Order: sequence, then C-alpha cells, then structure tokens
Amino acid sequence: MGCHAHSPSWTWHGRSWSLSVSPRDVHFYSATLVFVFGGLSGIVAARVQHGVFRYISAAMGAVVLVSVAVSLWDEATPMYRVLGSGGIERWIVYPILLWLVAYGAYLLGVTAKQHSED
Repeated sequence: MGCHAHSPSWTWHGRSWSLSVSPRDVHFYSATLVFVFGGLSGIVAARVQHGVFRYISAAMGAVVLVSVAVSLWDEATPMYRVLGSGGIERWIVYPILLWLVAYGAYLLGVTAKQHSED
C-alpha cells in the first residue's frame, strides 16, 4: 500500500471540470479508509467491552493503526524495509479479520449469557 504520488487531476471538458482518478488511486484511498476505521473500531469497541477481551480489542486496534502508519511512511521505517509492502498489509488485515471474528463471538457470548439469566 506504499505512499506514491497519488494526485487526482482536474481536467477541463467543454463547459465543466471533471476529476479524473485512476483505479489505483481509488484502491489506495478506499483501502486506507477501511484500514484506519478497522483499527479505530477495535479501540472504540474496547470501551464497551468487559473482561480481558477489552484489552485484546484495544491492542489489535493499536497494532492496525501502527501498521497503517508504517505503510504510509514506506521506506522511512525499518519495519517496512524488513517486511515489505505485502508483509505490512498482512499486519493490517489479519488483526482486523481476527478482531471481527473474536468480537462476533464475544457478542454471541454476551447475548447467550443474557438469555440464560432471563
């Protein structure tokens, strides 16, 4: 997901301006948006969780956000030079996916506990 010259260009067509964005730019911006909010979800959800999973959730969110920062700084970080672009993306995507599965299981457990008390 390296930080490259992603610059949308404005072009003049007849009487109007249009923004031309390449598919690569769309992927870069949408993936960055998903990655950042995926990490923030883990941190924000930790505020309403109980037990040990609260800390695991916050840690996974923090790992994602640090990995996003490393991927945006490219070669400026030693971690990026060691892992490369694909390795950093794995450090972003895998914690998000693991958190989604774990949070779903957490919610099912909380719901099951509430139903058994009723």
